Amino acid sequence: MSYEPTIWETGDVITAEKLNKIEQAIYALYGGGGGNVIVAPEQTITVGGFETEQIEVSPNYEVPDNLPTNWKVEVNGTTLMYLYAGGAWNYTYPDENDNQDYYVFINASGIAFQSNIDDSMTVTVKITELAEGELPEGYTVVAPEQSVVFEDSPADITFVSGYTISSPYPSDWLAIVDNHELTWDSTYEYYTTTVDGVTYSVGFQPDAETGDVYAELYVFENSVEKYGTYTVTIYAPEDSGGGEK
Repeated sequence: MSYEPTIWETGDVITAEKLNKIEQAIYALYGGGGGNVIVAPEQTITVGGFETEQIEVSPNYEVPDNLPTNWKVEVNGTTLMYLYAGGAWNYTYPDENDNQDYYVFINASGIAFQSNIDDSMTVTVKITELAEGELPEGYTVVAPEQSVVFEDSPADITFVSGYTISSPYPSDWLAIVDNHELTWDSTYEYYTTTVDGVTYSVGFQPDAETGDVYAELYVFENSVEKYGTYTVTIYAPEDSGGGEK
């Protein structure tokens, strides 16, 4: 579906037909609920076992290079979670055995739906961009958006009042630094990503006296500390560990 703009000329009369065309295009882009942008209008797609189909995107919506965290992805009326699964960040829904039956992700052609089972499936898909301030499905804020300064020592991250970290360290966070999503490194037990030669990492540091565990930000460029001020936000699944003291 694409929008064909009206070619206006001097002396043209504004008609109901032309106004309705504009209204319909605006609705297709923004939808009817609370100003949320319709990324992909509700549609039915069929995909074969372990195959991929492209999802039709709303007119004029520019698909970003990296998968955003603020999409509401609905498949057959169920809202998917933003998870690191199958070796990449995507939107997915695990079954009762914690297996991912399908993924929604960004590829070179736009937004894709991929089956992760043998059988073909027909599903209804809709994607909405959440309004500012709305959270990814199933997550809660544990470290609200904040500016932290990394200089001679790692930058401490401030968590919501009462939130505590314990060992084993949480591996299910959604940690974002300067709009880059970090992934869990199970070998070294920290969150990290490298973008354009800059490595962002969120690690853990226990206090030898109190036993409290802190989260800290490290930033390196070509193995050299890259001092500066960075924006950090951390989400955790609503049913994850951590909690009140």
